[in-house]
Amino acid sequence: MKHLKKWPLAIAVTSALALTGCLGGGGGGGGGGGSTTPPTASTSSVEGTVAKGIVLDGVVKAWTLDNAGEKLSAVAETTTSATNGSYSLTGLPQNTPLLIEVTSKDGTLIRCDLAICVPASDGKEAIVFGDNFEAPEDFKLLAITPGVSSSEASIYPSSLTSIAANLALSNLKNGLATEGPAAAALASNAQISNRFGFNDASLLGVKVIDITNPEAVAAADKKSLQYSLLTAAVAQAPGKNMLEALAAFTDSYVETGLADTGSATSLDEILKAAAALVAEIEKVAAEANIELPASLNEVKTEIDNTATDKTENGSTEPSQGTAPPNLGSTGLVATKQFVQQVRDLSNLAVLEENAQAFADQVELVGELNNDDIRVVTKATGNALGAIATFAEQVGSEETTATSLEIAGLTVTRSGNAYSVKQTVTVQLEDDLGVRDVPVTIDLTANVVYVYDIEEQESYEDNSGSWSEQGTISLDATVQGSVSSNKVSLTVKPGSKLKGSVEVDGEDQWSSEYDYNDTGSSSSYQDTERFNSTWRSLDTLLDVALVADSVTFIGKLELDVDTLLFNSSYSANGDWNDNFTTGSWSGEYSERDIWNASTNRLGLGLSGTLSNATNELKATARFNIANAGYGCDKSFDYSYSNTSDFWYDSEVCKWSQYGSSAPVANLAITFDLNMQGSSPIKVTLNAVNDGLNSFTGDAKLAYENGMALELKYLGKDAQGSKTATLGNHNGVLMTLTEKADRSQSGIIAQSGKQFATVDNATGAIRIRYSDGSFEMY
Repeated sequence: MKHLKKWPLAIAVTSALALTGCLGGGGGGGGGGGSTTPPTASTSSVEGTVAKGIVLDGVVKAWTLDNAGEKLSAVAETTTSATNGSYSLTGLPQNTPLLIEVTSKDGTLIRCDLAICVPASDGKEAIVFGDNFEAPEDFKLLAITPGVSSSEASIYPSSLTSIAANLALSNLKNGLATEGPAAAALASNAQISNRFGFNDASLLGVKVIDITNPEAVAAADKKSLQYSLLTAAVAQAPGKNMLEALAAFTDSYVETGLADTGSATSLDEILKAAAALVAEIEKVAAEANIELPASLNEVKTEIDNTATDKTENGSTEPSQGTAPPNLGSTGLVATKQFVQQVRDLSNLAVLEENAQAFADQVELVGELNNDDIRVVTKATGNALGAIATFAEQVGSEETTATSLEIAGLTVTRSGNAYSVKQTVTVQLEDDLGVRDVPVTIDLTANVVYVYDIEEQESYEDNSGSWSEQGTISLDATVQGSVSSNKVSLTVKPGSKLKGSVEVDGEDQWSSEYDYNDTGSSSSYQDTERFNSTWRSLDTLLDVALVADSVTFIGKLELDVDTLLFNSSYSANGDWNDNFTTGSWSGEYSERDIWNASTNRLGLGLSGTLSNATNELKATARFNIANAGYGCDKSFDYSYSNTSDFWYDSEVCKWSQYGSSAPVANLAITFDLNMQGSSPIKVTLNAVNDGLNSFTGDAKLAYENGMALELKYLGKDAQGSKTATLGNHNGVLMTLTEKADRSQSGIIAQSGKQFATVDNATGAIRIRYSDGSFEMY
């Protein structure tokens, strides 16, 4: 966590290097150049992929529209690929609003991109993830563009673009979009983007991929992964046909919008469904032995965290999303608006205050991992583990005791109620060395334990075997408190611990002994194997944590998706005594190997954190994927009447789970309320490389629909740091700071440069393509 604390400050400082300071000087004006209307050209070609899921051999048409949203004429027509859903339209008029319409014909297929797309019925099997099924006659998927201004463009019709198109057509039909189809298309695309948490004003050009194809997932970037998961999940409705669910959702959105929380189809439930699809992707990838990108865990972490934020802090009032006030600006005008947007944000406080604000907020979350708190959370984990162990022994009928000593803890029970009430000593290792910290535990868990294990055993005179196979499930409610002299943790009633585990173990042993007049000999062999697989483990604690440095009131959540524990043990020994010569010798060896690994382990929090200077209402999520840790311990001993020898070793190391490299991600979301600014939702994301260092990005979503996205790209071998900062209109600044603190960069839109940035004069200078400039 100490590494995690550093990156947001670095990000904030890097972004602010060229964008804050005096912010009032300068030798150039702000006017001139640029236009919100691109130059007129002749025709364009458009290519893309159609997905709800991938649509194979569908019909794609482009229509012009009148001011009431009615189709005028089809200007192009083609079919989608029968293998990957791609299409290409040519001869499209430029700078003309167009409706892209995808329909079905005989042979059109749709690839299921949900866990279940069509439930089983009337003796027919369910259509599940990766299956193709026949598109109905009334199938329709839409996308609406305000106009294509270049000779080539990409548009990816999807569930989300279809909702945006239906919203635009409805507004045109009902007289709510009086400026015509171009403005309606711009606004509706921006509203959908805003509502689903994307920073682009339009999602038309975001590549949608076939999430059922692990090779496509492996090749996709983060934005495409996130977009493809969400556009699949909007059609989720348990027990319903996917296309019927999408149609119903679209009608509801066009009529009233989408609430953050409070219903089966609210935004938090859609986000949870999107996150759950990652498990489907991983299952298919494992079967195909294809390594998935680390960005998939990053996307899941952000989606998980956003879902929690919507559930805990969101509104039950529906919204159709907000279009930003300067929507659609291009060129130099858009560039200067971008600089003004950042200037407005920066002018609310000096650089140090803004940078420190971000650092303080992340530091506040990081305080939950300080040494004193870890002592208490470790004692809490030990107590819950002891309770689970006792419950297992009772459930397996190994004991009927009402009290048991487990790992230094006394666990008592009355029926299904298990308690730990005592003061223990927990070791703390910090900068002061190793010290013992007294911790008082008062925890009670009501445990429902189901033990379904079949055991088999066989014993003979000199050998035997034992095995066990089956499942165990645990469902417990927890309450109580754990405290030290510096930290108190209160677990409120209703907190839960739930999970299920598959068990497979065996033990085989044998021994031999021989004795006669000349001597004796003996040998011993023992081999053990134990495997357990937690398919799910979910913990939700409603807590109040008070420490010297931080107070947290809220919820802590731990969930595990497939946790494997494997161990093996072997022991071998031989002894020989020779009565005639008076010599003896022997040797003995042991090897104990264990490894714990997880497909994904997630830790989340939501609530209010505070210290002496700050109060923060936030959600945070830490996910670790494809990671394992294990130890290999061995012991060898040999002896004789002339010598003794022994050797022992233990090697512990991190490893990976499956074919993908270990990865960890952190996401933090909070509201940034500054006087003079529209409220801003800030999401900070960090991604690691090999569990060592973190880089990340920050997203700022304004209540008025504007957005900024900062990406810190890291440091190169020469010590140069690079970051990008972009906004909702696609204006992107790329800034590099060298080791000597010199800075340079450009500001561009759609690949065309409209300004340069440097500090060659000692101050930040932005020079625009019209010759004007600003000095900071």
